Amino acid sequence: MVNSSAADAELKARFPCRERSIDALATAVQTGQAGACTLLLHGPPSTGKTAIVRACMSAWGMRHAFIDCVACSTPRPLLQSLLHQLKGGARKRGTGYAQDQDCDSLAELLVLLPALFRGHGRAPPQRGAWVVLDNAQRLAGSDLLTGLTRAGAAADVPLSVLLLARQPWSSTAFATSTQALAPPATLEWAAYSSDQMIQILEHRRRTTLPAGAAPSGDAATFRAFLTAFVPTYRRATTDLLEVEAAVAALYPAFRAPLDAGRELRPAQLHARVNPLVQRVVAERSHTAAPAAKEFGSGVPCMGAAHDATPGSSSGAPPALASQLPFVSKYLILAAYVASRNKPTADRAVFDPGFRKKARRGAQAHDRMVEAAEEAWLRGPHPFPLERCLHIFYALYSSHEGEEVGEGGAWHDPGAEGGVEDWSDANVTRDCLGQGRRSPGSQPRGGDCGGVDRAATYPPEVLHADVLMALSSLVMLRMLSMSGGDPLEPGTLYRCGVEEGVVRAIAANLKVQLSDYLKLA
Repeated sequence: MVNSSAADAELKARFPCRERSIDALATAVQTGQAGACTLLLHGPPSTGKTAIVRACMSAWGMRHAFIDCVACSTPRPLLQSLLHQLKGGARKRGTGYAQDQDCDSLAELLVLLPALFRGHGRAPPQRGAWVVLDNAQRLAGSDLLTGLTRAGAAADVPLSVLLLARQPWSSTAFATSTQALAPPATLEWAAYSSDQMIQILEHRRRTTLPAGAAPSGDAATFRAFLTAFVPTYRRATTDLLEVEAAVAALYPAFRAPLDAGRELRPAQLHARVNPLVQRVVAERSHTAAPAAKEFGSGVPCMGAAHDATPGSSSGAPPALASQLPFVSKYLILAAYVASRNKPTADRAVFDPGFRKKARRGAQAHDRMVEAAEEAWLRGPHPFPLERCLHIFYALYSSHEGEEVGEGGAWHDPGAEGGVEDWSDANVTRDCLGQGRRSPGSQPRGGDCGGVDRAATYPPEVLHADVLMALSSLVMLRMLSMSGGDPLEPGTLYRCGVEEGVVRAIAANLKVQLSDYLKLA
């Protein structure tokens, strides 16, 4: 039971200096029990995240699955371990202690999850559960992180996710791969101070040494050593485990003269301990460097100007649909379609003359359904600039008819009797190259579709204006960019705007968004 006074008191006695953190964690976990949610707990290494969360989940009687992302090199063992822990029960010797439930993909996970929360017979549905992902920064950049955080809502089960990571949500590790996710509730556990380290090390020595094993006056001597050593060593590292290892190596040498019954002057004590201190510090620094490099602890966080999570504008109200510039609305629709559809589906969506042979058989249909579910769970994928422009002009030509006359011809008010053929079929063939060129390829003539936009489209959608609007959306963080210059060829973009906002924009433009989404 969450917030049980006896359990909380035992936890706070076991983990000193984290009393307030345990209370905050209990409140956050209790809030997330009602339905599917995502909680991020981040902090530097050796701040007690793994040990405290594991102990709290067990003490509070929470149904949970604890998974270390470092130990899972592929999605299959992670998903199988998740299902096995939520189902409960021990592994059997007859099956070679193998997990009794196979799960190879996120689509299979969605099928199997409801059975874990369904009550047997007349029994009520089981309570909510948590999936704890330790070292979650290892999943940054993969579709698995996005899929797991959405699995509870997609399967309509009370499955919440607790991420334990070293970096905050606004760090580079997460910002490049979580554009489609709303920022989760966040708890931050700061590194221990010098006084807190001293208190924790004293507590561990009292609880680990057998009764009567410590010599007389050892507590005062140990505290004197910590008071002199820890504040100085903490300037080099805030890792509690590193400090504890150094203390374990140096304290016997510090106490040796006392055990021998000799009294040494301060200069003699310094000459005796200093070489050992230098050697231990050098050894600890040498062993800590590869670990820091492996786990990516040196990933820099964005500055103050980048504190907001990219894609945070995706939570804007639908009123945004009427406030955006005209060209920007179509660009957001084009970017959303490009982020959701595969490049191979563009011709089937936008080319009216395309005819693809229908698939036959129930298995083919099931594969399409699974592919669509996995694509939705993975979220938006990156796309090149040229492909976004192709889709933009195809959408614009198909739905913008304010300046289009009868028969699909656009009348240029500035031309002397000039009428350009601006029919839907012609524009679509221009944008998609009539199948001669893939939608994501580099267009001929240095322009989208290899045609003269100034002579084909109205003034508000000239190529330069579209590129300016695209750059503005990147600055507003409605689109994210990977690469150098925003308009450089080969730069990849990703749309992080939520589906509800995109549908509001589509409704404002009278565009049926579902007609252009082809997830499988």
